[in-house]
Amino acid sequence: MSHNHESITLLEEKANPGIVESLYEHGLLSQQGREAGLSLLNPHLRWGYWISTILLILGWIFVLAGIVYFFAFNWEKMSTYYKFSTIQVSLLVCLAGAWAYAIDNLRGQLFLTGGCILVGVFLAVFGQIYQTGADSYLLFFAWALIIFPLVLISQFTPLWAIWLLLANITVILFWEQGLTIQAADQYYLYVLLLLVNGFALLLREWLYNRKIDWLQGRWHRILLTFAIIVISFIPISIYVMRNEFIAGSSLYSALLGLMMQIAFLYYYRYHFRDPWVFAMTLISFSLIFCEIVFKILNKLITNTTLNNLLMTLAILGIFSVSAYILRRRVS
Repeated sequence: MSHNHESITLLEEKANPGIVESLYEHGLLSQQGREAGLSLLNPHLRWGYWISTILLILGWIFVLAGIVYFFAFNWEKMSTYYKFSTIQVSLLVCLAGAWAYAIDNLRGQLFLTGGCILVGVFLAVFGQIYQTGADSYLLFFAWALIIFPLVLISQFTPLWAIWLLLANITVILFWEQGLTIQAADQYYLYVLLLLVNGFALLLREWLYNRKIDWLQGRWHRILLTFAIIVISFIPISIYVMRNEFIAGSSLYSALLGLMMQIAFLYYYRYHFRDPWVFAMTLISFSLIFCEIVFKILNKLITNTTLNNLLMTLAILGIFSVSAYILRRRVS
Protein backbone atom coordinates (compact mmCIF):
# COMPACT_ATOMS: atom_id res chain seq x y z
CA MET A 1 0.00 0.00 0.00
CA SER A 2 2.84 2.31 0.89
CA HIS A 3 4.52 1.50 -2.41
CA ASN A 4 1.41 2.49 -4.36
CA HIS A 5 1.17 5.73 -2.44
CA GLU A 6 4.78 6.59 -3.30
CA SER A 7 4.16 5.76 -6.96
CA ILE A 8 1.14 8.03 -7.09
CA THR A 9 3.13 10.82 -5.44
CA LEU A 10 5.91 10.45 -8.01
CA LEU A 11 3.43 10.44 -10.89
CA GLU A 12 1.78 13.57 -9.56
CA GLU A 13 5.12 15.35 -9.22
CA LYS A 14 5.72 17.98 -11.88
CA ALA A 15 8.44 16.82 -14.27
CA ASN A 16 11.65 18.83 -14.24
CA PRO A 17 15.33 18.24 -15.13
CA GLY A 18 16.21 17.91 -11.44
CA ILE A 19 14.06 14.78 -11.06
CA VAL A 20 15.61 13.24 -14.18
CA GLU A 21 19.14 13.94 -12.91
CA SER A 22 18.28 12.56 -9.46
CA LEU A 23 16.89 9.33 -10.91
CA TYR A 24 19.99 8.93 -13.07
CA GLU A 25 22.42 9.63 -10.24
CA HIS A 26 20.74 7.02 -8.03
CA GLY A 27 20.99 4.41 -10.78
CA LEU A 28 17.24 4.31 -11.47
CA LEU A 29 17.55 5.66 -15.00
CA SER A 30 19.92 4.69 -17.81
CA GLN A 31 22.06 7.13 -19.77
CA GLN A 32 19.75 6.81 -22.76
CA GLY A 33 16.70 7.40 -20.59
CA ARG A 34 18.31 10.46 -19.03
CA GLU A 35 19.11 11.98 -22.41
CA ALA A 36 15.61 11.25 -23.69
CA GLY A 37 14.00 12.80 -20.61
CA LEU A 38 16.14 15.93 -20.74
CA SER A 39 15.47 16.36 -24.45
CA LEU A 40 11.73 16.24 -23.77
CA LEU A 41 11.93 18.73 -20.91
CA ASN A 42 14.40 21.02 -22.68
CA PRO A 43 13.81 20.55 -26.41
CA HIS A 44 16.40 22.00 -28.73
CA LEU A 45 13.61 23.71 -30.67
CA ARG A 46 13.23 26.21 -27.84
CA TRP A 47 16.06 28.17 -29.43
CA GLY A 48 14.22 31.46 -29.02
CA TYR A 49 14.06 31.07 -25.25
CA TRP A 50 17.72 30.11 -24.94
CA ILE A 51 18.89 32.91 -27.23
CA SER A 52 16.88 35.53 -25.33
CA THR A 53 18.23 34.26 -22.00
CA ILE A 54 21.82 34.25 -23.22
CA LEU A 55 21.47 37.73 -24.70
CA LEU A 56 19.97 39.00 -21.45
CA ILE A 57 22.88 37.64 -19.42
CA LEU A 58 25.50 38.88 -21.88
CA GLY A 59 23.87 42.30 -22.02
CA TRP A 60 23.95 42.58 -18.24
CA ILE A 61 27.60 41.51 -18.15
CA PHE A 62 28.49 44.16 -20.72
CA VAL A 63 26.64 46.84 -18.76
CA LEU A 64 28.56 46.00 -15.57
CA ALA A 65 31.83 45.82 -17.48
CA GLY A 66 31.06 49.21 -19.00
CA ILE A 67 30.56 50.74 -15.56
CA VAL A 68 33.87 49.32 -14.32
CA TYR A 69 35.79 50.49 -17.40
CA PHE A 70 34.10 53.88 -17.22
CA PHE A 71 35.73 54.44 -13.85
CA ALA A 72 39.03 52.98 -15.00
CA PHE A 73 39.41 55.29 -18.01
CA ASN A 74 37.92 58.46 -16.52
CA TRP A 75 39.29 58.24 -13.00
CA GLU A 76 41.45 61.36 -13.13
CA LYS A 77 38.74 63.51 -14.71
CA MET A 78 35.97 62.65 -12.24
CA SER A 79 35.35 64.50 -9.00
CA THR A 80 34.90 62.64 -5.72
CA TYR A 81 31.22 63.54 -5.61
CA TYR A 82 30.68 62.30 -9.16
CA LYS A 83 32.46 59.02 -8.46
CA PHE A 84 30.41 58.19 -5.39
CA SER A 85 27.10 59.42 -6.76
CA THR A 86 27.45 57.39 -9.96
CA ILE A 87 28.12 54.18 -8.07
CA GLN A 88 25.40 54.79 -5.50
CA VAL A 89 22.77 55.60 -8.12
CA SER A 90 23.73 52.47 -10.08
CA LEU A 91 23.58 50.41 -6.90
CA LEU A 92 20.13 51.75 -6.02
CA VAL A 93 18.91 51.04 -9.55
CA CYS A 94 20.10 47.43 -9.25
CA LEU A 95 18.44 46.94 -5.87
CA ALA A 96 15.23 48.55 -7.12
CA GLY A 97 15.28 46.29 -10.17
CA ALA A 98 15.77 43.23 -7.97
CA TRP A 99 12.82 44.31 -5.83
CA ALA A 100 10.62 45.11 -8.84
CA TYR A 101 11.23 41.84 -10.68
CA ALA A 102 11.54 39.71 -7.50
CA ILE A 103 14.56 37.53 -6.79
CA ASP A 104 12.86 34.35 -7.99
CA ASN A 105 12.96 35.80 -11.51
CA LEU A 106 16.07 35.77 -13.71
CA ARG A 107 15.89 39.52 -14.30
CA GLY A 108 15.61 40.20 -10.59
CA GLN A 109 18.51 37.86 -9.87
CA LEU A 110 20.67 39.60 -12.46
CA PHE A 111 19.85 42.99 -10.93
CA LEU A 112 20.77 41.62 -7.50
CA THR A 113 24.03 40.21 -8.88
CA GLY A 114 24.83 43.57 -10.42
CA GLY A 115 24.21 45.26 -7.09
CA CYS A 116 26.57 42.85 -5.33
CA ILE A 117 29.30 43.54 -7.88
CA LEU A 118 28.81 47.30 -7.52
CA VAL A 119 29.36 46.95 -3.78
CA GLY A 120 32.88 45.81 -4.59
CA VAL A 121 33.33 48.71 -7.01
CA PHE A 122 32.21 51.11 -4.28
CA LEU A 123 34.68 49.66 -1.77
CA ALA A 124 37.52 49.87 -4.29
CA VAL A 125 36.71 53.50 -5.14
CA PHE A 126 36.41 54.35 -1.44
CA GLY A 127 39.83 52.87 -0.77
CA GLN A 128 41.39 54.72 -3.69
CA ILE A 129 39.95 58.11 -2.78
CA TYR A 130 40.67 58.05 0.93
CA GLN A 131 43.86 55.98 0.68
CA THR A 132 42.88 53.74 3.57
CA GLY A 133 46.08 51.75 3.23
CA ALA A 134 44.25 48.54 4.06
CA ASP A 135 45.57 45.27 2.73
CA SER A 136 43.83 43.89 -0.34
CA TYR A 137 42.39 40.93 1.54
CA LEU A 138 40.38 43.32 3.74
CA LEU A 139 38.67 44.71 0.64
CA PHE A 140 37.59 41.27 -0.52
CA PHE A 141 36.68 40.21 3.01
CA ALA A 142 34.48 43.27 3.49
CA TRP A 143 32.96 42.76 0.04
CA ALA A 144 32.08 39.13 0.76
CA LEU A 145 30.77 40.00 4.23
CA ILE A 146 28.54 42.87 3.08
CA ILE A 147 26.89 41.00 0.21
CA PHE A 148 26.48 37.73 2.12
CA PRO A 149 22.88 38.46 3.25
CA LEU A 150 21.92 39.26 -0.36
CA VAL A 151 23.63 36.11 -1.61
CA LEU A 152 21.88 34.09 1.07
CA ILE A 153 18.39 35.14 -0.03
CA SER A 154 19.13 35.18 -3.75
CA GLN A 155 18.89 31.41 -4.40
CA PHE A 156 20.94 32.18 -7.51
CA THR A 157 23.85 29.83 -8.05
CA PRO A 158 25.96 32.19 -10.22
CA LEU A 159 25.88 34.72 -7.38
CA TRP A 160 26.94 32.00 -4.94
CA ALA A 161 29.80 31.16 -7.32
CA ILE A 162 30.90 34.81 -7.28
CA TRP A 163 30.75 34.86 -3.49
CA LEU A 164 32.79 31.67 -3.24
CA LEU A 165 35.35 33.18 -5.61
CA LEU A 166 35.60 36.21 -3.32
CA ALA A 167 36.08 33.89 -0.35
CA ASN A 168 38.91 32.07 -2.12
CA ILE A 169 40.60 35.34 -3.09
CA THR A 170 40.29 36.52 0.51
CA VAL A 171 41.96 33.35 1.78
CA ILE A 172 44.80 33.60 -0.75
CA LEU A 173 45.47 37.30 -0.09
CA PHE A 174 45.24 36.85 3.68
CA TRP A 175 47.76 34.02 3.44
CA GLU A 176 50.14 36.23 1.48
CA GLN A 177 49.59 39.57 3.23
CA GLY A 178 48.21 38.86 6.68
CA LEU A 179 50.42 35.99 7.77
CA THR A 180 54.14 35.40 8.04
CA ILE A 181 54.64 32.00 6.47
CA GLN A 182 57.85 30.03 6.41
CA ALA A 183 58.92 28.63 3.05
CA ALA A 184 58.46 25.07 4.32
CA ASP A 185 54.81 25.78 5.18
CA GLN A 186 53.76 27.55 1.99
CA TYR A 187 51.83 24.57 0.62
CA TYR A 188 49.40 24.62 3.52
CA LEU A 189 47.59 27.25 1.48
CA TYR A 190 46.35 24.44 -0.77
CA VAL A 191 45.12 22.56 2.29
CA LEU A 192 43.16 25.61 3.36
CA LEU A 193 41.68 26.14 -0.11
CA LEU A 194 40.74 22.47 -0.38
CA LEU A 195 38.99 22.60 2.98
CA VAL A 196 37.06 25.76 2.06
CA ASN A 197 35.90 24.48 -1.31
CA GLY A 198 35.39 20.96 -0.01
CA PHE A 199 33.07 22.29 2.68
CA ALA A 200 31.16 24.25 0.03
CA LEU A 201 30.77 21.08 -2.04
CA LEU A 202 29.61 19.03 0.96
CA LEU A 203 27.08 21.73 1.84
CA ARG A 204 25.85 21.78 -1.74
CA GLU A 205 25.40 18.00 -1.83
CA TRP A 206 23.62 18.03 1.53
CA LEU A 207 21.19 20.69 0.34
CA TYR A 208 20.81 18.82 -2.94
CA ASN A 209 19.76 15.70 -1.05
CA ARG A 210 17.20 17.78 0.82
CA LYS A 211 15.62 18.59 -2.57
CA ILE A 212 16.35 22.31 -2.56
CA ASP A 213 14.94 23.32 -5.94
CA TRP A 214 17.53 25.88 -7.03
CA LEU A 215 20.37 23.43 -6.34
CA GLN A 216 19.01 20.62 -8.49
CA GLY A 217 21.11 21.63 -11.50
CA ARG A 218 24.48 20.03 -12.17
CA TRP A 219 26.65 22.87 -13.38
CA HIS A 220 27.42 24.24 -9.90
CA ARG A 221 28.54 20.77 -8.79
CA ILE A 222 30.74 20.55 -11.88
CA LEU A 223 32.15 24.02 -11.19
CA LEU A 224 32.96 23.21 -7.56
CA THR A 225 34.51 19.84 -8.30
CA PHE A 226 36.53 21.32 -11.16
CA ALA A 227 37.93 23.96 -8.81
CA ILE A 228 38.81 21.32 -6.21
CA ILE A 229 40.44 19.07 -8.82
CA VAL A 230 42.57 21.94 -10.13
CA ILE A 231 43.59 23.06 -6.63
CA SER A 232 44.42 19.50 -5.57
CA PHE A 233 46.32 18.75 -8.78
CA ILE A 234 48.84 21.54 -8.15
CA PRO A 235 50.40 20.19 -4.90
CA ILE A 236 50.24 16.61 -6.20
CA SER A 237 52.08 17.62 -9.36
CA ILE A 238 54.65 19.63 -7.43
CA TYR A 239 55.35 16.78 -5.06
CA VAL A 240 55.63 14.19 -7.84
CA MET A 241 58.16 16.30 -9.73
CA ARG A 242 60.32 17.06 -6.70
CA ASN A 243 63.81 15.61 -6.59
CA GLU A 244 63.41 14.53 -2.98
CA PHE A 245 60.48 13.16 -1.05
CA ILE A 246 60.24 14.71 2.40
CA ALA A 247 57.44 15.18 4.89
CA GLY A 248 55.98 18.63 5.27
CA SER A 249 53.35 20.92 3.81
CA SER A 250 54.05 19.70 0.28
CA LEU A 251 53.39 16.08 1.25
CA TYR A 252 50.32 16.79 3.37
CA SER A 253 48.68 19.01 0.75
CA ALA A 254 49.38 16.40 -1.93
CA LEU A 255 47.92 13.61 0.23
CA LEU A 256 44.78 15.62 0.97
CA GLY A 257 44.35 16.42 -2.72
CA LEU A 258 44.86 12.77 -3.65
CA MET A 259 42.31 11.58 -1.09
CA MET A 260 39.74 14.07 -2.33
CA GLN A 261 40.21 12.97 -5.93
CA ILE A 262 39.89 9.31 -4.95
CA ALA A 263 36.72 10.20 -3.06
CA PHE A 264 35.38 11.87 -6.21
CA LEU A 265 36.01 8.72 -8.25
CA TYR A 266 34.11 6.59 -5.77
CA TYR A 267 31.35 8.96 -4.74
CA TYR A 268 30.39 10.20 -8.19
CA ARG A 269 30.45 6.72 -9.63
CA TYR A 270 28.55 4.71 -7.03
CA HIS A 271 26.47 7.25 -5.08
CA PHE A 272 25.79 10.13 -7.47
CA ARG A 273 26.48 9.10 -11.01
CA ASP A 274 27.98 12.17 -12.57
CA PRO A 275 30.03 11.35 -15.69
CA TRP A 276 31.40 14.89 -15.93
CA VAL A 277 32.97 14.82 -12.47
CA PHE A 278 34.15 11.26 -13.00
CA ALA A 279 35.75 12.24 -16.32
CA MET A 280 37.48 15.33 -14.89
CA THR A 281 38.94 13.28 -12.05
CA LEU A 282 40.13 10.60 -14.47
CA ILE A 283 41.87 13.24 -16.57
CA SER A 284 43.61 14.55 -13.46
CA PHE A 285 44.81 11.06 -12.53
CA SER A 286 45.96 10.49 -16.10
CA LEU A 287 48.07 13.64 -16.00
CA ILE A 288 49.54 12.61 -12.65
CA PHE A 289 50.49 9.18 -14.02
CA CYS A 290 52.04 10.88 -17.05
CA GLU A 291 54.20 12.98 -14.74
CA ILE A 292 55.28 9.89 -12.81
CA VAL A 293 56.25 8.08 -16.01
CA PHE A 294 58.06 11.18 -17.27
CA LYS A 295 60.11 11.39 -14.09
CA ILE A 296 60.96 7.67 -14.15
CA LEU A 297 62.00 7.75 -17.81
CA ASN A 298 64.20 10.80 -17.28
CA LYS A 299 66.06 8.98 -14.52
CA LEU A 300 66.46 5.66 -16.33
CA ILE A 301 66.96 6.65 -19.98
CA THR A 302 69.45 9.23 -21.20
CA ASN A 303 68.72 8.84 -24.91
CA THR A 304 66.39 11.72 -25.79
CA THR A 305 64.84 10.07 -28.85
CA LEU A 306 64.05 6.85 -27.03
CA ASN A 307 62.79 8.82 -24.04
CA ASN A 308 60.38 10.83 -26.21
CA LEU A 309 59.15 7.69 -27.98
CA LEU A 310 58.45 5.84 -24.75
CA MET A 311 56.79 8.90 -23.24
CA THR A 312 54.50 9.21 -26.26
CA LEU A 313 53.52 5.56 -26.00
CA ALA A 314 52.95 5.94 -22.26
CA ILE A 315 50.66 8.94 -22.78
CA LEU A 316 48.65 7.06 -25.40
CA GLY A 317 48.38 4.05 -23.13
CA ILE A 318 47.38 6.01 -20.02
CA PHE A 319 44.67 8.03 -21.75
CA SER A 320 43.41 4.96 -23.63
CA VAL A 321 42.93 3.14 -20.34
CA SER A 322 41.19 6.20 -18.89
CA ALA A 323 38.85 6.39 -21.88
CA TYR A 324 38.07 2.68 -21.54
CA ILE A 325 37.32 3.06 -17.82
CA LEU A 326 35.15 6.10 -18.46
CA ARG A 327 33.18 4.31 -21.14
CA ARG A 328 32.62 1.30 -18.91
CA ARG A 329 31.65 3.32 -15.86
CA VAL A 330 29.14 5.68 -17.45
CA SER A 331 27.47 3.11 -19.66
